[in-house]
Amino acid sequence: MAGQKKGGKRSASGSKRNTVKVGHKTPDADNRYKSLFEESLDAMFITDREGIIVDLNRAGCELLGYLKEDLIGQDVELTFVNKEERKRIVQALKIHDRIKDFELILKKRDGTRVICMVTSMIKRSGSGEVLGYQGIIRDITKSKEMEINLEAEYERAEFYNDLMSHDINNFNQGAMSNLELLLLTGELSEKGERYARNALEQIASSAHLISNLKKLQAIKSGEIVPQTVDVFDLLEDAVLSSRALFPTRNFEIEVASETKDAVVVGGRLLLEAFVNLITNAIKFNHCPKAELGLKVSGHESGFVKLEFTDNGPGIEDSMKEKIFDRSLRLHPEIWGTGLGLMLVKTIIESYGGCIHVEDRVKGDHTRGSNFIVILRRGN
Repeated sequence: MAGQKKGGKRSASGSKRNTVKVGHKTPDADNRYKSLFEESLDAMFITDREGIIVDLNRAGCELLGYLKEDLIGQDVELTFVNKEERKRIVQALKIHDRIKDFELILKKRDGTRVICMVTSMIKRSGSGEVLGYQGIIRDITKSKEMEINLEAEYERAEFYNDLMSHDINNFNQGAMSNLELLLLTGELSEKGERYARNALEQIASSAHLISNLKKLQAIKSGEIVPQTVDVFDLLEDAVLSSRALFPTRNFEIEVASETKDAVVVGGRLLLEAFVNLITNAIKFNHCPKAELGLKVSGHESGFVKLEFTDNGPGIEDSMKEKIFDRSLRLHPEIWGTGLGLMLVKTIIESYGGCIHVEDRVKGDHTRGSNFIVILRRGN
């Protein structure tokens, strides 16, 4: 164009502007990259496609205990404990072009082993040719050692727990057998029989506590595999079990249903949860006749709702959340372990459900409780 001066294009306002080719770094950008590379707190590396170290930043040198000039030009295998790990990394990069958090063991100059997490990617030319590899190395030795130690401590605790549970159960069984034989002799006074039966109940409670702890242990360790179960079958078994536990107690249980489809995700441990809710409603009820209502209905799409209502003393609002999470008793006159409702909640949540408690009569907790259980449908 006439009148245009050499040395660059001008804008409409006449000011000169620089042009930069796409894909080319300016000197400033190159300097910024080098600064980030060198000052990074994580170890950073660059190798060619044969695995020869082209560059390693300061953190990388500190991690491996080398001077930079000692590593530049060396095969990266020099730092590997297991050379097969390098082959696996290269193979993974060929498939995915990049890898993230690949765990491997490197060795320092003095032979010390370092557990590392590597994130790496392939460097390619504009035509797609592999030029080399670059990435970041993080030292996870301390966290990995802590993880291993925690796992060892957990396994040790599990061993002692199993051992103690087994031995205590044996002691309990021996004590119960002797007390039962003593009661059969007919030689005890009325007061003596009362004490002996009370001791039997306490030992039975101890055995039940151990059983609950083992169930909690199984749930937490992931040993419980979800299945599909019919709520009506479990409720029927729960009612029969509860009646057997209170042969002389005056109570009535009424089961109602608003749905025919009550197959849910669960297992036989749900029976334990249902028995616990029913027996609590009987045990803590001081009315001449304990009245329980069990209602099954559809909830939202994919869920079944169960309601366990009673005419007992109820639960104050301030206690409605705490009873599931703390070692509390529903009634101060009843001795308990505090694990009952915590176990119920743990079982239900392990199957993807939830539980909470409301007043049977809204706004008046003294007229009884309504424990609401939501379970996922099994189909």
